[in-house]
Amino acid sequence: MPDHPNIAVVVLDTLRYDTFDEFFDWIPGTSFTNAYSTSHWTIPAHGSLFTGLYPSEVGVHSQSLSLDCDEPTIAEELHDSGYYTRKYTANLNIHLWDGWDRGFDENIGPNELASYYDVDTLDFSKYLSQSDDSGLSLYLSAILECIKGDHSTIYSLLDGTRRYFESKKRGGAESVLRQLEDETFDDGEFMFINLMDVHVPYYPPKEYRTLSKEVSTNNWEPFVGDISNLSDAKIAYNDAANYLSDMYKKIFSKLNEEFDYIITLSDHGEMLGEFDMIDHTYGVYPQLSHIPLAISGDNVTESTIDVPVSILDVHATIADLAGIECQTHGQSLLNDPQGKNRLVEYHGFLPWLKERFVEKGVSEETYEELNQPLHACVDKDGNYSFETHSNGLIVGDGLQHQEARRDIDSLVDQLTVREVSTDNSSVEDSVMDRLEDLGYA
Repeated sequence: MPDHPNIAVVVLDTLRYDTFDEFFDWIPGTSFTNAYSTSHWTIPAHGSLFTGLYPSEVGVHSQSLSLDCDEPTIAEELHDSGYYTRKYTANLNIHLWDGWDRGFDENIGPNELASYYDVDTLDFSKYLSQSDDSGLSLYLSAILECIKGDHSTIYSLLDGTRRYFESKKRGGAESVLRQLEDETFDDGEFMFINLMDVHVPYYPPKEYRTLSKEVSTNNWEPFVGDISNLSDAKIAYNDAANYLSDMYKKIFSKLNEEFDYIITLSDHGEMLGEFDMIDHTYGVYPQLSHIPLAISGDNVTESTIDVPVSILDVHATIADLAGIECQTHGQSLLNDPQGKNRLVEYHGFLPWLKERFVEKGVSEETYEELNQPLHACVDKDGNYSFETHSNGLIVGDGLQHQEARRDIDSLVDQLTVREVSTDNSSVEDSVMDRLEDLGYA
């Protein structure tokens, strides 16, 4: 192995394990059939991936969105050891909030990925999030920034106009492929990529669509007793996964030319009617925490591993591949990983959802009950037990209730929780609109 092998980590955001199994069986290397995230959604899952610790330990979850913990991130550790580090993310959540660029020499977010022009254009995502203007004033100030700012005026205006009229769906795969084709890589490269092509709104290119329309889901509907477009969501989700598989083949092929190792995983899954739930706003259901994971590269055997592993182990594996030591709860997956009890956490809803839920008919009492923390545990033998607010503890097939309760309580007791205050800071209307498109508002 080279002293600094090139390592790529690709998160296929929101991709369920069973869907991955159906559409992505072409990925070479070692696949893990029982990999689990530490959470049900992007920010806490990536907090664990980047730090090797549980979300509650680094204080990165629905109540605190910034990556502002004292612990170093894997990108910082790699940068300090001599790696050149890059992040390409189509997910606004790990680009907008503070700290998610820590350790990255190059940090390309949704706006830059979506740009059609190979010149410096205005980063609309960051500009809109930082502006104090709104409505017509925001529109006019953005035009003025295109003209006066340190960007290409013409291409910034063209880019802004195209964004205004195009579909709000920007999953990232096409843009990342274009970016990779234009990039030059050297030795000692670390690349992190997040692709959103199976995230709501589900809207793959026309040739992949069974349905003609863009399909979104409403996160409050399960709590008022009706999921309005479940059948459409299932169809459109699978169509999006089919598209992403084809696009990822091209991305993977390009990465394989330049990188010694490629780790492919998801951060969480998606509910598609199981337990009468939709999307990934709530709970620690197995359909949310069971994630795909595969390692491809030099000297990686073609094999399938059924031992339960965690997204925490991906952090440790990156460090092992790079030959560095990091503080982590994870274990390297390169050499005979061992089954361990692992925790999954739910920290409640994003603070701004309360107003929307109550407006849609969820009582404040119900909301407050649903907003209380939940935990799940996958034990060393692969049994998955999880807490719910409505039905108590649901126990894995191979366990007794007392055993499952003990396992969860033991893991929770071992946590060194970082206390954080709920982030109720105001969010600009333009950013909230984009978060609403993604089902986060």
